[in-house]
Amino acid sequence: MYRMILVDDDEMERNGIHSLHLWKALGIEVVGEAWNGAQALSPCQELRPDIVLSDVRMPVMDGVTFAARLRQERPNTRVVMMSGYEDFEAVCLSMRSGAEAYLTKPLSLDELRATMARITGALKQEQSRLLENQKMRDRLEAMLPVMTERLLRDLLLGVRIMDDGQTLQEAQHLCPFLVEAKLCVIAIQLHTQKMTPEQRNQYSVHAFVCLEQMLISQSELRLLPIGGGIFVFIAVLPPKLDDEMVFDWLQMQATHILQTMKEALECPLTIAISGIGNGIGQLRQLYPQAMGTLQKQALYSPNRIYWFDQPYEISPLLPSVPDTATRLQQALL
Repeated sequence: MYRMILVDDDEMERNGIHSLHLWKALGIEVVGEAWNGAQALSPCQELRPDIVLSDVRMPVMDGVTFAARLRQERPNTRVVMMSGYEDFEAVCLSMRSGAEAYLTKPLSLDELRATMARITGALKQEQSRLLENQKMRDRLEAMLPVMTERLLRDLLLGVRIMDDGQTLQEAQHLCPFLVEAKLCVIAIQLHTQKMTPEQRNQYSVHAFVCLEQMLISQSELRLLPIGGGIFVFIAVLPPKLDDEMVFDWLQMQATHILQTMKEALECPLTIAISGIGNGIGQLRQLYPQAMGTLQKQALYSPNRIYWFDQPYEISPLLPSVPDTATRLQQALL
């Protein structure tokens, strides 16, 4: 039902209009009444009518002034003006104030019915348009993670570059916090060479689910499955950390990933960490660094963490991790 408020200083006429049987057939419910424009402003805010049927000539605040105020406060409410005067000036002022139609008293039921049918038809079309727009926004919202993953994957693989204006615009829309952030790439290789294809697929799916669950509390990491038992994290480095703290922070992130995966999977794995880059435009340099390090080390020492620019491995169970966590918390305050 469409909600309507009546505004008329003549109580008898107001009651007569309220009692008309045509409202139900038109899908209109009279939800409020007022005897002048000033009195009607508050109910219009509280009751949020779709339609207001108002007299023109009223004390305190006339219908033209009221319609102009209502247009400012509730621009989507449709206003129909009525008057016992066949006054061309009143018609012009009513239209300028935002009224949808002007009816002459005594009201013709056929004219009133036709006018209200036209307005409810317009309201229905507007509601359909808004509903369709909302559905489109919902579909786009649901597609955003997929679109973001596709963009980041293309940037990782060098399929797209940030020098392209369209790519930059898309990145600013999909992941603006990554455009100029300090980043690195963390690559993970599951050692599934001795497994059957079915086992490899099962482990990869299980690994993806575990990593996704881990990300619930790790907003700084973005996960991209690459295939072949390889997963890539794009790590967003906290801007307050100096170079030493960045090393410690990445060490903790990689150690957490390794420990989580070891507990969840009975499958060895290797982690490789790239150098540091500024902005997602450098992902195409960081990705080969992580993958190259991974390929060099993956066949030799599983369940270890390796760095692109360091000649040594990092044990996944460093006794200094609690101290590192304390120092990181202090640095981030």
